[in-house]
Amino acid sequence: MSQACVSPVCVEVSRGSYQKLTGGLSRTYNIPAVRLTIVSHSVTVSRMRVWVNGDALELEAGATVLRLLERAGIDPVRVAVERNRDIVPRQSYANECLAEGDRLEIVTFVGGG
Repeated sequence: MSQACVSPVCVEVSRGSYQKLTGGLSRTYNIPAVRLTIVSHSVTVSRMRVWVNGDALELEAGATVLRLLERAGIDPVRVAVERNRDIVPRQSYANECLAEGDRLEIVTFVGGG
């Protein structure tokens, strides 16, 4: 499946200057002292299946390790993540894009005495 980062609707409000937005359908409305530009996109978001701790999970294509943790309500500071048998450095969570069929293990640190 393809990877995509999309935003269905962009709205820009500016005073005194106009920036042309490209892509999608662009409409401009003149309002006194304010120009409002609405750009709408028709978007289909692809899905992918990954395996987390042995269980299948569907995510939007292009999701990152950080997005997966946020969706699961997991604090990224308190876990280690392995992707396809390689440890993912914590500082890479936001940039590490997942792919169809990835196998992840999420390990929580437990303290005790």
